[in-house]
Amino acid sequence: MVSGGADGIVRLWDLRKTVCLKTFDCQAAVNSVNIDHSGTFLAVGASDVRVLHAKKFTEHAKFGDAEEPVFGVALTNDARTLATVSMDRNLRFYGI
Repeated sequence: MVSGGADGIVRLWDLRKTVCLKTFDCQAAVNSVNIDHSGTFLAVGASDVRVLHAKKFTEHAKFGDAEEPVFGVALTNDARTLATVSMDRNLRFYGI
């Protein structure tokens, strides 16, 4: 499971042991997280949008053209496209 919150930290959890396995600091409140179906990529919506490699927890891509915080992120099944919605009332699509 993945979580994120107002502290700007994205956390990867092992729910069987109830321990945090990895963390990633986004430097801004995390509003939305989404993992693709294969579990390879993780999308994070905050003041910008980041795509992390879920196993390494390293940044794969970053998109910062939203004028307001991003409150929704969704990856397609094949993780080639990312859709985001933000408080600036825009729906954006990105190729990954």
